[in-house]
Amino acid sequence: MRRQSEKRPGIIAVLVAVSLIAVLGIVAIALDGGLLLDDFRHVQAAADAAALAAADDLFNNYAANNGLDPNGTAKASALSTAAANGYNNDGMTSIVTVNIPPQSGDFAGKAGHAEVLVQYNQKRGFSSIFGSGNLPVVARAVARGVPGNIGILVLDPSISDSAELDGPNIIVQNQGQIFVNTSSSTGTWLNKGAHLTLGGMNLVGGLDNLGGTITYTGSGLQYVTTAMTDPLKDIPEPTDPNINVPSGGGQVGFNGSTLYDGYNPTVSIAGMPNYGSVTITSDTTLQPGIYTGITIGSSNSGGPGPGPGGSYPSDPSVSSSGPTVTLAPGLYYLESPSSGGPGGPGGPGGGGGLSLLSGTLQGTGVMFVVATGKDNFFNNNCNGVVNITPPTPTSGGLWPAGTTSATYNGISVWIPRGNFSEYHVIGGYNLNMPGTWYAQGGEFDIRPCGNATYQIGNYICDQAEWGQGYNGSFGMSSGTFIMNPNTAAPNLRPTLVE
Repeated sequence: MRRQSEKRPGIIAVLVAVSLIAVLGIVAIALDGGLLLDDFRHVQAAADAAALAAADDLFNNYAANNGLDPNGTAKASALSTAAANGYNNDGMTSIVTVNIPPQSGDFAGKAGHAEVLVQYNQKRGFSSIFGSGNLPVVARAVARGVPGNIGILVLDPSISDSAELDGPNIIVQNQGQIFVNTSSSTGTWLNKGAHLTLGGMNLVGGLDNLGGTITYTGSGLQYVTTAMTDPLKDIPEPTDPNINVPSGGGQVGFNGSTLYDGYNPTVSIAGMPNYGSVTITSDTTLQPGIYTGITIGSSNSGGPGPGPGGSYPSDPSVSSSGPTVTLAPGLYYLESPSSGGPGGPGGPGGGGGLSLLSGTLQGTGVMFVVATGKDNFFNNNCNGVVNITPPTPTSGGLWPAGTTSATYNGISVWIPRGNFSEYHVIGGYNLNMPGTWYAQGGEFDIRPCGNATYQIGNYICDQAEWGQGYNGSFGMSSGTFIMNPNTAAPNLRPTLVE
């Protein structure tokens, strides 16, 4: 007898049907999600390239356009670059938006910056079972195209008062900027009586204003989250293999904080002539090379020395007595008679260096490397007129083997990266050294006194003080600082900032 089969309720089929929805959802997420992630990488790369293309145009035309795009050439360059990367701004598959200046983010409204947004509309795959329409993939990039606008760059990442501004007349020309990397809430200190004129300030930490005044000629004050890196870190440091130059790797800054960058390329000065220590009392021309000391003039023939209660020349542009010393183009390597000691070769007060007791010091295409101890560059008192221009790609001269004047283009003063000392330059005569003063691990304390004017390209250092000791009256630090980034080392190239 044949057995009658039992009816089946069909539960398995229902479960399979329901499960297929989840399975298809997972497949859609895996496939379409993977495509979206891959698309985002491509879209972001295209946005980055387009923003840099626009920034490059802003950079090249900055002198004429001041960071704006009146003729649309920067925008056109961005759109062309996006198209070359597959995003032709057809309004359907892709949409490319170029904002100069940016309309959002930390650099909104800031000249010299370009913002690019790229949207790619990805067609749906498996996910079309859940909806219709394309899946937008959006990336954004902002690039800076401002050439050489660093007036002051303070590298220390953490200490308070890393940038101390005291003097009554501190001017950063050509809309130059101050960048202060310290995260301290009092990282930038503006004293009562100080007056600062500049394009803008870019601070990771805070501004402690004790009653000073600020006049902005450009982008103004902005607080940023990204520290400015050392733009000179890839330039080889001239070193003497016969003395113990501290390593730059993981070095400690002037006040004990660890610097962010341990990279320290070097080049040997071996083979350059060594002139030892020289004292000059009559007009002469010096040649580049190694010196354990350069003393110019005599203390009893120069003008009145600076200092509290001291007198200052009525015309700081002219030295009334003393020799005129001309420096031939090239590298002047100042080192102590003996090596070792804290604060770098020779240590504080280790001898060597440059002393201008009276007279005039001049030259073209010159860079100093101050591989000595504390205060051995002008030895505190700069008691004569200084007029020295930095090297250019065509100034020539004598340089370490494997380098030329182009290697050190625009650099006037180089403190070894492993030297953590403080260097004072104080005087009542004019000083014109329109290049970069560089001390990755050290500090500059600069004080033009009386009616003196100090003209510098820019400062890149661990810590700095301008006009310390100014008390609101004629005398100590009552002179004028002028920084012109256009005369300093090329320190900014178009770069992504967001």
